[in-house]
Amino acid sequence: MVRIPSKLLYRPEVDGLRAIAVISVVLYHAQFSVFGLDWFQGGFIGVDIFFVISGYLITRIILSELYETGAFSFSNFYERRTRRILPVLFLVIIVATPFAWLQILPLAFVEYAQSVLTSIFFGSNFFFYFSTTEYGSESALLKPFLHTWSLGVEEQFYLAFPVVSLVVYKFFKDHFFAILICLTLHIKLVVLTSPSQSIQKKEMSSINSKHISLQQHS
Repeated sequence: MVRIPSKLLYRPEVDGLRAIAVISVVLYHAQFSVFGLDWFQGGFIGVDIFFVISGYLITRIILSELYETGAFSFSNFYERRTRRILPVLFLVIIVATPFAWLQILPLAFVEYAQSVLTSIFFGSNFFFYFSTTEYGSESALLKPFLHTWSLGVEEQFYLAFPVVSLVVYKFFKDHFFAILICLTLHIKLVVLTSPSQSIQKKEMSSINSKHISLQQHS
């Protein structure tokens, strides 16, 4: 049986990965062009890095508590997540709303309000998915809360993963990691083979082709 340290030690390499993730995302949105080429088109991989770091740290937190006490406090877990995320989110909403009121059209402001509400309840990824918003398109510039899709994904992970971990730990403790790995691979396979994924790949290919064409004619 794998032993999990009861205390989370400081991991400088994790902070290093965070720095790489932040820099890659910033450079991606800055759209630096060198010799006519955008060298940071794949900078959004920084979001994936954040997801991996978050998954690692949350798994360590859950397992540390389970191995130390044999139980898991959902109230303490969600309280820590709430105190860490909601104050900053509310600050962004308070700062952004007056500018949205002054700068965007009434119909767009209705959608803005909807995006704010869904971000508060951590469902903006579903909202923007069904509103057919393409991340990085010109129309996305008028949707300041589009970036909260990743926050929605992360919070949904926080809701589901502790429950799954506790069930697996209680009933399949000796095979905990093997089951989690199998579940992760299964979910990944389902996502990659879903019809929406193939449509998204076609859309991204079309957008990249148009982008290259515009650069060649500029």
